[in-house]
Amino acid sequence: MNSFIYYFSRMIQRKADPILNSITPVIRDDIEAKLNLEYQGDDGNTLKVDIYRGKKHAESGAKLPVMIMVHGGGLYTGNQTIEYNLCQLMAIRGFLVFSISYRLMTDATLMQEIADVAAGFRYVDKHLDNFNGDRGRVNVVAESAGAYLSIYTVAMHRSQALWEKINCRTSTLNVRRMACFSGMYYTDKFDLIGMLYPQQIFKDMRKDKEFMKMMNPEHPEIINNLPPMHLTSSDADFLGKYTLSFADALKKAGIKCKVMFYRGNKELTHAFPAQKSFLPESIEVIDDVTRFFQED
Repeated sequence: MNSFIYYFSRMIQRKADPILNSITPVIRDDIEAKLNLEYQGDDGNTLKVDIYRGKKHAESGAKLPVMIMVHGGGLYTGNQTIEYNLCQLMAIRGFLVFSISYRLMTDATLMQEIADVAAGFRYVDKHLDNFNGDRGRVNVVAESAGAYLSIYTVAMHRSQALWEKINCRTSTLNVRRMACFSGMYYTDKFDLIGMLYPQQIFKDMRKDKEFMKMMNPEHPEIINNLPPMHLTSSDADFLGKYTLSFADALKKAGIKCKVMFYRGNKELTHAFPAQKSFLPESIEVIDDVTRFFQED
């Protein structure tokens, strides 16, 4: 089974990577962008970041709220550039946006992917002052598998027990709020992800019972160490039920949670606010996320 999953994922990556890597961001006239800046991860691996801010906001000299974007792709595909439309829409709304990358599962372990996201947080921590970023207003936006990686990275910064299991360098960033689109929150459900993913992404770590308990995002070390959350999905999203389940768990844990769940529109597919940011419903979500991040 492991060999099948590995070669199947390799096939998907071979087909997807040429398309994703050929994407050339179209930068709006009112956006200042720095693309494909390189930095190093924990293993000396090369990672990339794209930085966006509105020109009028850059020229104002005012401190800007910060948004860290973590892309999706099922842990196996994607890069930091594919979210350029969403990043620019947030930048014109006044955010300093860092879109970070991570190695993909065919070339890294799950722990290395989380370590790469943590390295992205450290990059933001080191450089946000250079762009007038406000350390008191750091937020995360993530979609699909990026949401999965992000909640563990954010919780790890607050949980000693989780940090000891993941064991990677963290930063001094305090993530104030998070917004997740179509999060791939669960790998332990009785569904296709639950049947296929654990064997490939956890490997020998499956023998560690305490670690595996923490790989349920409803574990107290994860859910109790998350900031207020904004979750979006729809009934046309194949992971829509994950959003509803995770929202219920957050509310039971006493974590502030805003849910936007759309019904009856087949256009609102997986991670639509990021992947179809031109839709009126996507703009509605983006505006609501902006208000959510601005709340006291």
